[in-house]
Amino acid sequence: ICLKDIREKCSDFEFKGKKLLLCLMSKKETLEDKCKKNITKKVDTALKRNPCVFDIEKNCREVKRGEYRVFNCLKARRQKLSTVCGNAIDKKVNMIEKGKKNKVKK
Repeated sequence: ICLKDIREKCSDFEFKGKKLLLCLMSKKETLEDKCKKNITKKVDTALKRNPCVFDIEKNCREVKRGEYRVFNCLKARRQKLSTVCGNAIDKKVNMIEKGKKNKVKK
């Protein structure tokens, strides 16, 4: 559906994966209607699975996974995050803080 747009606008990227989606998203207004709808659907699906999937790719790609390293990277870059990811990070931080308070009370 998006081959023409990919060739014209994102030819430097692989024909799959997050990098390609990020490229197409950044040029969304210039895409053909069918491609725009397809990309929107794929992005919505990806964000439902992980609201920070694209923010990780943009801001913390080089961070080794595990031991909360990616979470800490995102938290440190809070101001650069998308609204949906920022909200998810804030929610997680609040849960952690609540958990710490509950441990202190016991």
